[in-house]
Amino acid sequence: MDQTKTRKRYLLNVGSTNALPVLSLLATLVTTPILLRSLGKSDFGIWVLLQSFLYWLELAKFGFNTTLVRDLAAIRGFPEKRGQVQTMVSSTFWSSAAVSVLLFVLSFAFVPLFKILFQIAPEKTASTIGAFYLVFFVFVFNYLRASLDSLFYAFDRYYLRNLIGGANTLLSAVLIVAVFLSRKGTVLDLAGIVLFLAVLQFIATLLLARRRWGFVPSPRGFDMDIVKKMFRPSLGYFAISLSALAIFRSDNLVIAAFLPMEVLAVYAIAYNLTDYAMRFIWNFSELLSPTFSSCYYNNEMARLRSMFGRTVLLTIALAALAALALFFFGPWFLKIWVGGDNVVPKPILNVFILTLFSYCITHACGVFINSIGKHEPVVWASGIEAVLNVTLSLIWVRAHGAIGVALGTLIAHLLTTGWFVPYWSWKQARHCLHKPRGAVPEK
Repeated sequence: MDQTKTRKRYLLNVGSTNALPVLSLLATLVTTPILLRSLGKSDFGIWVLLQSFLYWLELAKFGFNTTLVRDLAAIRGFPEKRGQVQTMVSSTFWSSAAVSVLLFVLSFAFVPLFKILFQIAPEKTASTIGAFYLVFFVFVFNYLRASLDSLFYAFDRYYLRNLIGGANTLLSAVLIVAVFLSRKGTVLDLAGIVLFLAVLQFIATLLLARRRWGFVPSPRGFDMDIVKKMFRPSLGYFAISLSALAIFRSDNLVIAAFLPMEVLAVYAIAYNLTDYAMRFIWNFSELLSPTFSSCYYNNEMARLRSMFGRTVLLTIALAALAALALFFFGPWFLKIWVGGDNVVPKPILNVFILTLFSYCITHACGVFINSIGKHEPVVWASGIEAVLNVTLSLIWVRAHGAIGVALGTLIAHLLTTGWFVPYWSWKQARHCLHKPRGAVPEK
């Protein structure tokens, strides 16, 4: 009976996790042409820039949520530690609230730099700043929600979180179509819709976590010792997150600083197409992260290595299919989707495709490494990649334009984590079979 329930839950997790990016992709397919026509290329490029800020603000999580998922997964089979779970979640939640207040104060020093750093028309600076603050509060609600999301993830109820995310995606598409289809909208309108949905998603997640597990992030549950204990392992995850942002989310900032917003709009549309495909493939390995952790800390090493090997093989197969589909049909699809004037040049799309294939393999290996806490060497490799990525992009954008930025990302990856992370993960997988049986390692 327990095995039947476990399998059913696994299928729900897998099905919903894979359905969510598909749903997001479908929503993007519907809304992008509408937004592009309503906002215009320049304002659409500004919205892409604001979304990039939202990603960079995620650094404030400092890796705590990744550590929280790992630690919750390690103790989820021990009912007597339920009180510890409450304390861990509350401590993460309220530390997130404190960081949000600090960032809000610091933002007043950053915002005046918009007109200096980015190619934003003077008449659009005020509306861009207003939209930025709306996006900032989107980040705050997402940041607070992340602590609660960790419960769904660590306790194998991720399908519940996905249901909320799916409903949010559908409602977002409906509101965007309703507001922008028949009239010329603004970036402020779009930011307001996204903030409204972020608040709804936070409330729904909070209510569901309370009803399902009785967890409420009470200030009395905050424990500074828990925060201190989580700090060191989180530091490594923070460094990886910083590197990942420099790798995946620096392109938009570089282009916005040196090239017109119209170029950023076209670049981002094509990049998002490959990014959706990549993140869909990533889901297969990310869904197994708690299980990787649980197997490792419970000394189920043969199962751990077998799962890792199958995950990598599946990732390679899916990445190859996605790359071939984008290579042969990508330009044709983009032309139908957003119009011939908004299609990125084929050489740039080809660079995106190569990047997709390589990063899918690296990511599957990286999830395994993070899940068993052996990520410190990867932190250094990712840091080198991030610095090299930004350096090459800044140099080549002046000489080669947008394709120089795309090449900077790909070449920096191939020279660093593109080979090191698969090598390191396979080495650790082999070592797992020789790990002595014993107590759960202390984190």
